Amino acid sequence: MRQRLLTAIIGIPITLVIIFFSHTYVWETAGLILTVIGIYEALACIGLKKDPYISALSYIYGAVTIILSFCSYRFVYHATSIYVVLLLAACVLYKNKISFNSIAAIGLVTAYTVNGIFSLIALRRIDGVGIYMIFLAFIGAWVTDGFAFIVGKACGKHKLIPEISPKKTVEGAIGGVLFCALGYALFGFIASYFFDRQVNFLVLIIAGIVISVFSMLGDLILSALKRTYGLKDFGNLLPGHGGVLDRFDSIFAISPVLLMISGLDIFYLIK
Repeated sequence: MRQRLLTAIIGIPITLVIIFFSHTYVWETAGLILTVIGIYEALACIGLKKDPYISALSYIYGAVTIILSFCSYRFVYHATSIYVVLLLAACVLYKNKISFNSIAAIGLVTAYTVNGIFSLIALRRIDGVGIYMIFLAFIGAWVTDGFAFIVGKACGKHKLIPEISPKKTVEGAIGGVLFCALGYALFGFIASYFFDRQVNFLVLIIAGIVISVFSMLGDLILSALKRTYGLKDFGNLLPGHGGVLDRFDSIFAISPVLLMISGLDIFYLIK
């Protein structure tokens, strides 16, 4: 716990500094670094990090997508489609010596990571409110995770999905959702009162509930992958927290949802 807390004390300020400079190429550079590390962790987890074809293909797909993130969303769709086709071709090239399940697993996790980081980059580029969208992504993940843990410790009695994550409870999950909605409302008040932004509080609170659910799903999805391959953590880059995929699993699930919501014309979160 002490190591986990120390990493958070160091990591959160670094993250905030990167967000502060997110209007520069620091943001894309950080995204590229996280992408490469995340793909490496996924390859190592599934046992494919030494395979030259699958490794090279995954790294190239990830790097090219992030480097060319200024292109349209259509580019990401085509890049992902081509990656999937070439990746599945490994079944033919290797004559099924590598299982289809392993190839499918690395394809899904790589696409999940790359699209999550691309969405974070795209969120920051939203005119006028990009920085607020980034904070909503991190608030959604941090508040949900933090208060799910606190509430679960305080009054958690019913296990959520013990086969995947033994420590998570139903009570903790409910607490995470409620406090995330409250955190979004508080952030909306700060944006409105101190930065003179127009805030749709009803939509913001509903978004907080939805984002919190996706945050927990992102955590559980990659926890299921770890359990499948018998791992506790994807890596040890962040002492007490694991690797990039352990720490950013929720962010990768949240950012595409926020990007979708921000692109809807029928309502707004902050403007």
